Amino acid sequence: MLCVVGMPGCGKSIFLTAASELGYCIVSMGDAVREETEKRGLPPDRHGEIARILREEQGLAAVAYLVVERITPDCIIDGIRGMPEIEVFLQKYPVEIVAIHASPSTRFCRVQKRKRPGDPFSWDEFTERDARELKFGIGNVFALADYMLVNESTIEDFMKVCQTFLERRFQ
Repeated sequence: MLCVVGMPGCGKSIFLTAASELGYCIVSMGDAVREETEKRGLPPDRHGEIARILREEQGLAAVAYLVVERITPDCIIDGIRGMPEIEVFLQKYPVEIVAIHASPSTRFCRVQKRKRPGDPFSWDEFTERDARELKFGIGNVFALADYMLVNESTIEDFMKVCQTFLERRFQ
């Protein structure tokens, strides 16, 4: 099983598109949080708040418990935020971590262009969200990643990097 970690706007969705095109099963922790947000009758732009609340209520592995029954040994899990989540998955299958990195300025520009629900509008909001992600322990996952892909290029170039990585990794 491969777990994908990256800060908002780093290019995780490009990696997941490449994986999906190659036929890999994707399990999204973010989708699980969005489902929980909807269950609670809240608008999509509140999913970041729900992720925080879930972790306060149930511990730092709360989101992993939402998806653990969906995973298989050959799936790719998107949206890892901390080592407690990795530990949940390790109870079922061996795990490798791929970290996707892009600089804060690059990520901010991308987030400004994509305008997803809940995306920050200002630099201050962006850095606040980064701080929230770091509090979940995402930096520890980065430090322990088995692989790191740097995305400071175009979508097309990074897609090629991802395809090459996945083809080599899963041969």
